[in-house]
Amino acid sequence: MKIAIRVDVSFNMGSGHFMRCLTLAEHLKVQGAFVVFISHHISETYTDMLEEKGFEFRRLDYKSKPLEVDEITHASWLGGSQHEDAKATSSVLSGEKWNWIIVDHYALDYRWESELRSSTEKIMVIDDLADRTHDCDLLLDQNLYSDMNQRYEGKILGSCRVLLGPRYALLRKQFQEARSNLQKRSDKVERVLIFFGGIDAEDYTSIAISALATISNPVFEVDVVIGSQHPNKSKIIEECSKLGYCCHVQTDNMATLIANADIAIGAGGSTIWERCALGLPTITFSVANNQKKPTNDAAQAGVIYAPEINSKLFDEIKLHFMALVGNPLLRKNLSSLGMQLVDAKGAGRVASIMCPLGIVLEEAEQKDMQSVYEWRNHSSIREVSRNSSPIEWQEHKKWFKGLLSKKNAKLLIGRLNKKDVGVIRFDFDGCRAEISIYLVPEMQNAGMGSNLLKTAENWLKSRHPEIDQIDAEVIATNGRSKHFFTNNGYTHASSTYFKRMKL
Repeated sequence: MKIAIRVDVSFNMGSGHFMRCLTLAEHLKVQGAFVVFISHHISETYTDMLEEKGFEFRRLDYKSKPLEVDEITHASWLGGSQHEDAKATSSVLSGEKWNWIIVDHYALDYRWESELRSSTEKIMVIDDLADRTHDCDLLLDQNLYSDMNQRYEGKILGSCRVLLGPRYALLRKQFQEARSNLQKRSDKVERVLIFFGGIDAEDYTSIAISALATISNPVFEVDVVIGSQHPNKSKIIEECSKLGYCCHVQTDNMATLIANADIAIGAGGSTIWERCALGLPTITFSVANNQKKPTNDAAQAGVIYAPEINSKLFDEIKLHFMALVGNPLLRKNLSSLGMQLVDAKGAGRVASIMCPLGIVLEEAEQKDMQSVYEWRNHSSIREVSRNSSPIEWQEHKKWFKGLLSKKNAKLLIGRLNKKDVGVIRFDFDGCRAEISIYLVPEMQNAGMGSNLLKTAENWLKSRHPEIDQIDAEVIATNGRSKHFFTNNGYTHASSTYFKRMKL
């Protein structure tokens, strides 16, 4: 499956749109998709990030022209007309068959989307505003609104599936892992996190630092997170050094910082859901007009603390910070409700909807004993097995029952539309798992091997996140299996292939 993502990064837009698209792209890649990013406004910081993570990037190089009359509120963010952008996007995609185009841009609406219809099978829109009409097949709005189910009524042309709410929040995999290892917070506030987004053009970070700096005899440590393009980066680094605060620039370990903190001071937007997923009580400020309603509605739901104050007055920030520090019951309630609302699995849900693998893995049961016996004894299976001799029924019966009862092993049957596809076995040893895989004889020429393997890897990631390497032993004469594992990202080491699991 081939998927293109149209998104920009700028001082006006911030980096949140890009980061959530990157999160979704990583999940789609796990599902086996080939993903390309397309941007008109983007800095080297973010193109380097794409290269590091193995995504192709294509730049729209049309020259910005005076804007046409456009009623879209954020039209100026595009730097040109929707028609010119659509034409350039179609050009960089031409000559290839695309299954999806994902667009996350407040300056684009149904006019741009309609022009791209001829370039792709389906279009997905990621939006937060519900302030314009769309022509798409799938729309995602991950925010919590009081009028969530009515927001897009009359604003979508034709038939479209709509995914609404934080259940679909696009959070990186590190948040799911951090959630599973999260330690219970005490009533004391020992660590504070300040983060106002990757760009923070208005420098709310410095205001929050000034607010905490006026507290006499603080008993907490402070982590400050800024992006590499923060307009006041040098001054913030210097100020943090003076105050003994720890400044993190363009960190890739946000989940750990959130998990370790007891209170946060930060912006609205998608970072709300990162903090909710890890139960971090937060004083949240709307630093852009488009953040006001979702921030207020999230506060009404009891998952964040969003006082109506002038967030540029550090003495008001200090006042509310001390109030939250002195109210452990409120912090506990914010944490509990936030974690109930956001489970950090939204990106996986969206990726599965866009790019369903189809194969379902089920744990083997006693009723599968006969089928597995017949498959294991088939000549095509035996010739690539460690033991190529025919297996006696009593021997198989003893082996099968023993395997089902083992705690450090799992036998799985892959099925497609209730039809048997193949068999997976995992043997666990600490942070490593050895995989054995074969397709049932009837499916060996159906091109299902990579699909079954990807499904097995996804199963392993979701149920055993501690596993960081898969090993696959291949007999020396089995050239086909060697080629199979190499093509699916495994590295050759003697007769064993292995693959590092990215979390």
